Amino acid sequence: MDSERADYYGSASECGFFVGEKNRKHFLGGHYQNSFAPVAKAKMVEKEDVTTVSMIIRMNLLVLILFVPIYIISLITIVLSPAVLLLLYFAFVRPAERLKQTIENLLIQNRV
Repeated sequence: MDSERADYYGSASECGFFVGEKNRKHFLGGHYQNSFAPVAKAKMVEKEDVTTVSMIIRMNLLVLILFVPIYIISLITIVLSPAVLLLLYFAFVRPAERLKQTIENLLIQNRV
């Protein structure tokens, strides 16, 4: 295969191999690196004439580092949203209901 047209690059050794995606051309002709492309690493172990290949496919480390805070903030938001709703209820709705009940009681007492 022509190395300029290959979409992936990699290296291999006796104990494993590494595969990554090459830069692709942008539709306007410029080059960019797809940071969201997966990276594959493999380890080969040979025992008793049987070769076992263990492969790990993961996201680029830079993408993982950048998105971890977003994942954490999203998780905190999902977990805390019921607590925030309860806080808002007890801070605003309950006092408003009590105030409304107090005003109604005062109006009823003044009619008599």
